[in-house]
Amino acid sequence: MAKSNRRRKQDRAKAATRQAEDHRRRARTAQVRAVQQRVARIHDPATPAAELAALLAEHYQGVAVAGWLVTILVAEGSSLQRLSETAQLMLAADAGGQESSSVTAVTFAAAVARAAGDPEEERRLIDLALAATEVTAAAEDDLDARLEVIDFISTSGHAAEAVEVLEPLLREVPEDDFAAELYGAAISAAYALADEAEPGEREREHAAVARFADRSGLTALRDEIAAFLAGTELGQEVQARVSAELPDADDVDWTAEDRAAFGKLAEEIAWLTVNPARDSDDLPEDDEDLLADEDDASGTPLMAFSADPSTPAALAARAAAWFEHIHYGLWRIVDPVPAPGLWCTELVSGTVRYVEFPPEATAGLARWTVWLGGIVPVDGIWRSTGLTQQDIDVLYIQNPTAVWVLQMLEYYGFAPPGEVGPWLAEGHTRPGGDRPVNTNGGQLSESYMWGWLHMVEAVRQLRGQAGERQVSGAEIAMYCSTQVWLKGGASILSTHN
Repeated sequence: MAKSNRRRKQDRAKAATRQAEDHRRRARTAQVRAVQQRVARIHDPATPAAELAALLAEHYQGVAVAGWLVTILVAEGSSLQRLSETAQLMLAADAGGQESSSVTAVTFAAAVARAAGDPEEERRLIDLALAATEVTAAAEDDLDARLEVIDFISTSGHAAEAVEVLEPLLREVPEDDFAAELYGAAISAAYALADEAEPGEREREHAAVARFADRSGLTALRDEIAAFLAGTELGQEVQARVSAELPDADDVDWTAEDRAAFGKLAEEIAWLTVNPARDSDDLPEDDEDLLADEDDASGTPLMAFSADPSTPAALAARAAAWFEHIHYGLWRIVDPVPAPGLWCTELVSGTVRYVEFPPEATAGLARWTVWLGGIVPVDGIWRSTGLTQQDIDVLYIQNPTAVWVLQMLEYYGFAPPGEVGPWLAEGHTRPGGDRPVNTNGGQLSESYMWGWLHMVEAVRQLRGQAGERQVSGAEIAMYCSTQVWLKGGASILSTHN
């Protein structure tokens, strides 16, 4: 009997869970239908102005409307007279003190003014929206509402203005994903439409694109850091670190340009990691200690340069941003044609950035290229720098089947697409080659424990504890895994910060 009662209780609990889930499913379905019905009424040219005003306020909930909304409504048959009446009703509701969406009303009215050919009124309303969200952002430390207005400006045909408003924001918060995405969309639009824009707007868009392409800030920073370090003990330590790295390239078949790039990378990493207060020739045994202690970063070249009283404020800010925000990773580039930058998605974290590359870095890139490197914000604009596939000392690839190694050598950009067979025959992945792969024997030889033993071997290599398998000078290791060829994940391990 006790067992029967327990079963009854279990059955009642299961029935209650099913009922609750069914209720949530019906509620979600009802919400979706309500949104669909609201959107349909917004786009219906027969919806009365008063109802449309209420629907827009409900739908946008106080944030800016989409910049293209009014253009779409007009294309679907809505009259400008009706839309103008709607805008006036929304603005009047604000003036009357009723609960409403002021930024929604102002941006909708601005879009109507643009469609009606009234640039002065559009300008006045856009300024109102910017002013309102500037106050909100300052008071509530919340940029989202302001970024929505900037998105409205960009998609309303004012890409250059959106770039101008975003640039100072990105100097303060370069890691803000929404702001970085909006900037990429705005600079792309400015690039695409610059020659078609009206006089005045055209010059602003060309100027925005020119600022994006201008690498002089990065060049000036490098030059001034080099001058700052010249003749100093800290500079000598940087040079010693670089000199220790350069022999690693002697046995690699690189072009002069590749060797120069390697030297720059070695110098860049030295700027991040050399620190007389804690530098040591011996690697620590604790894995976590392989990373530099950020609390003791003041002695590194970048931070010492930033803190020096003689460093100009702009250069000091760039150096600090470099140290704080440098992002190394595996970046997938779907479309390799600069317009003017490239959308890059970091495969491990999913971070998306619109990145400026020098022209020589993008020449000949294939679609879906995976670029291994570093990007850094310079005055808020993300620019490429540093690490490439050539800088990986040891590579570990999940290999439950042998073909995965071939696929991923191409997928991650180590071997040219379609040429992995001849590339392997050249000996790149063998012991003593320039790209040793699975020095532990791999999963088909050592043991199949997913990626755990690959990671163990990578750490042993970086610690110099791999015995006769040791790769000389190994400082950067990569482990990658995949379940299908077009999806993957990877980890970079390094003795550097």
